[in-house]
Amino acid sequence: MLKPTLNFAAGRLCLVLTAFLAVTGCCRDNDTELNDETPSITTIGGTWNVKAISVSNELTYIETPPENAHHPNISITIPDTIQGDISGHTFRNTISFGFEIKENRQIDLKNYGGTRMTEDSLGRAFGNHIMFNVVKFNVSNNELQFIDSLDNTVVLFINALNKD
Repeated sequence: MLKPTLNFAAGRLCLVLTAFLAVTGCCRDNDTELNDETPSITTIGGTWNVKAISVSNELTYIETPPENAHHPNISITIPDTIQGDISGHTFRNTISFGFEIKENRQIDLKNYGGTRMTEDSLGRAFGNHIMFNVVKFNVSNNELQFIDSLDNTVVLFINALNKD
């Protein structure tokens, strides 16, 4: 009587293993195809100094800080995650705001705030872009671009470790 039970159990085990291997093999091929087509999420962690800001729809390069500057540059530090808090400073104020990176280099920036000193024109432009205009980013060659919905670069950063 034990023989039929063992044969039945062994047959079921073979059937389950065959089905498992067939499904696993199919999933691997499909997963590879999906991974090739699925956009990756890029992180932009690091310390970034503003190199240029769009003022009146024209990218203005920052050569020297204004005379009334409290800081030598406009700078932000971004954690190496896909969401969190960014901290930094304009020429006159300490700032912070939240971020979340999404697929296709989309980015949500929110809750911009900081100290309350009167900003110069570059600090105002920077804050306005962060609060209202930036929808995506691009990173290449030690540069980070914040881009608006019309695909215009509104803030251009350079990696703080790169002195170019």
